[in-house]
Amino acid sequence: MRELKNKLTTGKNTKNTQSRKGKIFGYQVLGFGSGGDSGPWMEATGGTITESGDYKVHTFTASGDFIVSKAPDDASAGQGVRYLIVAGGGSGGANAAGGTSTWNSTSGSGGGYGAAHEGAPGSSGGSGGGGAGSGHPGQGGMPGNSGAYSPPEGNPGGPGGGHGVPRYTGGGGGANESGNTPTTVDGGDGSQSDIPGSATYYAGGGAGGDHGGAPKSKTGGEGGGGGSNNPTATDGLGGGGYGDGHNSGGGGAGGFRHVTTYVTPVTKQTYPVTVGSGGPAFSPGGDGTVILSYKFQ
Repeated sequence: MRELKNKLTTGKNTKNTQSRKGKIFGYQVLGFGSGGDSGPWMEATGGTITESGDYKVHTFTASGDFIVSKAPDDASAGQGVRYLIVAGGGSGGANAAGGTSTWNSTSGSGGGYGAAHEGAPGSSGGSGGGGAGSGHPGQGGMPGNSGAYSPPEGNPGGPGGGHGVPRYTGGGGGANESGNTPTTVDGGDGSQSDIPGSATYYAGGGAGGDHGGAPKSKTGGEGGGGGSNNPTATDGLGGGGYGDGHNSGGGGAGGFRHVTTYVTPVTKQTYPVTVGSGGPAFSPGGDGTVILSYKFQ
């Protein structure tokens, strides 16, 4: 029995079996390797990833990392990144501006806060805060586009009215429109982007409040601005906060920066993403967002 076992261990049939196993293993490795080619397209991780047709969309509603594991062959041929960067909106009627959002050295400035009361102006920002009403001549709205970008990232807040009751305030500026006049106190409308897969408004200004009477309209700007129609500015859209009475101006929207083509070059590396928070005081602004998209097939 022992002699027979030795012959089986060293015999010809055993060698052939070992040889066949080696060939099968080699075939499996080659097959696995040949299936991993993504062609000219880039590959990345980070944020919440969705697909829209041939494009991947990475949405960041909080700060994180965009990790490129494979760079595109030619970004200029439409294989690069498209981006939308929206900063946090400023608060309505309090000293709390929105936070800056940043990706790859491109930033959106935080929205300016609305004026809180007589003698206390608001602040400039991506879009400016609205002015307060006053028993004296009303305050002017604060400037937008504090980053001095071209095209502008936002617009000024509206002025506050003075002399008499009601003392109308100014609405906060939005990405596409200045804060509205004291007789309406609406927030300025934001701008649209279809980068998430459908057209969405971002960065609307917050409506102003009033003192001693209610105007007909205190509507937050299209794109998440706080107002009588939307008392809490919407997180992820960067809208300004609602002035909500107390003679307060509406908060300015967060800065809105975007490109509409897929040509921004990237390399294989980790890109930090910063998402600005809304101004937290009194009537908070909405948090911003960063959305990155690219073709993957």
